[in-house]
Amino acid sequence: MARRSPDRLATDALAVFAHRRITDTSLADDPLAALKTRAEDYAPGDTDLAWTRSTPWRTTLASTLDSVSGRRNEPVHVHGGRIEGDSTNPTAQLLAGWLSSRCGCPITVEDGGRKPGSSGVDSVALQLDQDEEVQIRADRKGGAVITQPYRPDAGVALPDRPLGDLLSEELRRLDRDEPYSEALETATGATGLAARSPDREHVWFDPADPPDGDGPRPRKRAAKPAGDS
Repeated sequence: MARRSPDRLATDALAVFAHRRITDTSLADDPLAALKTRAEDYAPGDTDLAWTRSTPWRTTLASTLDSVSGRRNEPVHVHGGRIEGDSTNPTAQLLAGWLSSRCGCPITVEDGGRKPGSSGVDSVALQLDQDEEVQIRADRKGGAVITQPYRPDAGVALPDRPLGDLLSEELRRLDRDEPYSEALETATGATGLAARSPDREHVWFDPADPPDGDGPRPRKRAAKPAGDS
């Protein structure tokens, strides 16, 4: 995996032929700018390890809301919320985008007083209907504490996962990741990502040429991979 992914994945022949393209915006000098670049260049089949790092948080949040729904025996409505951690971390922004797109309300990312782990998330608090709130807070020991109404606080494993585990998760699926595209849209303000074509046309350039502006100067377009429409 390259240290820095190209601004346009079409300039990478492997990215044109691959059905799934895995990048990592957290490695960029400016991760939030890189997140917007990935949205501008997005095609179905793209994903980001910054998104993969949010999986334990998303799983825990979903199960916590299911627990509240089960206690009430009716659906739960989220009216708002906030994420505390590192507002410049793309994982925190994608998690907020996912929550906002799923709950239909704005979820903000705020800098907290503690340094978070690689996910950039230290805690998540959601305001629910019936004047209730749930909170998940990292315990700095590879886990988190879940606080919800009418239940004792509970611990859950929430470790920082190594690169191999992140890649393994992404390679288990070869179809497009629609929740990621929805989260990326909300986090960056982009629109229509899921409706874009999954095909890219290779843009060839001479690596010996100096960059033109923000990226390499395209020379010619190669033919699409055989069998592509």
